[in-house]
Amino acid sequence: MGESDKAPWVQTVTGVVAVNGVIAAVVGAITTAIINNASKLPWIAISAVGVGVAIGAFLVLSVVQKKLRAAVWKRPFRWVTGLRVTTRARRKVIEDRGYEKRSSELAVERAAVMQPVWRVSARDRLNGQNNLYWLENRGGEASDVRLTADPAQFMLNGEVHFPNPFGAQRNGLSEGQPFFGGPTEAGQADGVIFHVSWRDRSKDEHSVVVTLPSSEILAGTSDAIDEARDQGWKEGYKAAVDARTPDLPPPLPRWRIHVEAATWHPFSDTAVVRVVLRNSVAESVARGVRVEMLDASNSITDAGYWADMSGQSKNYFDALVDHWSVENGFFIEISWHDHESVPKHVPASVGPFPSQVKDAPF
Repeated sequence: MGESDKAPWVQTVTGVVAVNGVIAAVVGAITTAIINNASKLPWIAISAVGVGVAIGAFLVLSVVQKKLRAAVWKRPFRWVTGLRVTTRARRKVIEDRGYEKRSSELAVERAAVMQPVWRVSARDRLNGQNNLYWLENRGGEASDVRLTADPAQFMLNGEVHFPNPFGAQRNGLSEGQPFFGGPTEAGQADGVIFHVSWRDRSKDEHSVVVTLPSSEILAGTSDAIDEARDQGWKEGYKAAVDARTPDLPPPLPRWRIHVEAATWHPFSDTAVVRVVLRNSVAESVARGVRVEMLDASNSITDAGYWADMSGQSKNYFDALVDHWSVENGFFIEISWHDHESVPKHVPASVGPFPSQVKDAPF
């Protein structure tokens, strides 16, 4: 047995005998002293000395005995060795390192998720339906897919939303979902820009722009007509032609306004003005039309309200304006409700018109 393998002296037979002998001698001496002086000592002092002797003996044994030392001193205070003295700045550095490590792990996980590859197709109209289009995915799986477009380029037939997952690049094939609508004249000429948003398999949100060229729109229209012709020229071709132009909202009114007559108001520096309001767009819808002055110094002297000025129409209203407005013109606001009863409003200017003002009769 090497020197390092030798047991401590207190754990040898000689050491155990010596330690126990010392303890026995001390305890014996104290006990003898208590017995000899028992009549002189109070019972509380005797009890205290006894407890103290027992505690002292236990502490000595807990130091020299290996198993007792582990049970009393090592195990209960083992948590102290795990404590680390730190500062707020050091703790912040540790937290930042942990956050950066986790962010790097997440970035690797997200990069491993295959993303969709989107395409909008105007082909495969099915039964000659010229207003049927397809959103195709040739990449990874996507869910909660939404498609939108600028109404100036493409009129969608309602909301386009595919909540269920689709697309998984199965053997290189694409998976498509149909939607309905049609391009406007601007979309047919310049192409259409669609916006597609989705969630990938990790539930992360993404969005991308997908372009449908005008050449694809024209090719899809030709395919639909050919398909309709193959299925029966009379019925199929008519259905394709009827579906070629989507239902568009009626155009907005185009307002024109001018002064027809004006007369100086007697005994004041104001003029009474007869104003003509015109709507020059034949198919427009304008209900509940009202005009209001935007200058506090001017006022409309009649109601200035008409229940309906849809299509090409004309009405009059009278106003009282100051001399400055005669020389420089004045501003009004025209408000109305469109075909969906949505309120609309637009400002308009009137004048100047000094040459049209006549002198008031006296």
